Amino acid sequence: MQILDYAYMVSYGTFAFSLALIISRKFEDGSFWSNSGHLMSILGILAACCDAIENAFILAMLTDPSGFPDLWAITHSYFALVKYIFLFICIVWAIVAAIILLIKKKST
Repeated sequence: MQILDYAYMVSYGTFAFSLALIISRKFEDGSFWSNSGHLMSILGILAACCDAIENAFILAMLTDPSGFPDLWAITHSYFALVKYIFLFICIVWAIVAAIILLIKKKST
């Protein structure tokens, strides 16, 4: 199952990266939405990297379920939280940017 999870990480990281770049390229170069889209593409990749690190801690904790250090659980939770925050930011940005693009297209 871990292999499927890593494949899932690659897929959603690539999707978030590509979606943010595609949307950001629809805006003028140097605009807020274009620049923030480049940042969102990086956040999508970072979310997948945080997920990979989170999984590494899960696997480490599974080696000794009753004796792993508390720091491992805290670190695991930190990376999970960061992953979800980054993904939430990317999704909200994509929705808002797409709505702005639709409004711009209708007004022209």
